[in-house]
Amino acid sequence: MTAPQVESWALTCEKNGQVLETASIVIDRGQQLSIDLKECARGWNH
Repeated sequence: MTAPQVESWALTCEKNGQVLETASIVIDRGQQLSIDLKECARGWNH
């Protein structure tokens, strides 16, 4: 059996060129992850 491959992502939420929130994600390939993007949602709702 081989170890799962790891993927890393950098998510950036922007509105009109302003960064509202960033998140660094590291996860095994094929897995799922829920992340909290409250600041991003708040920035788009105002």
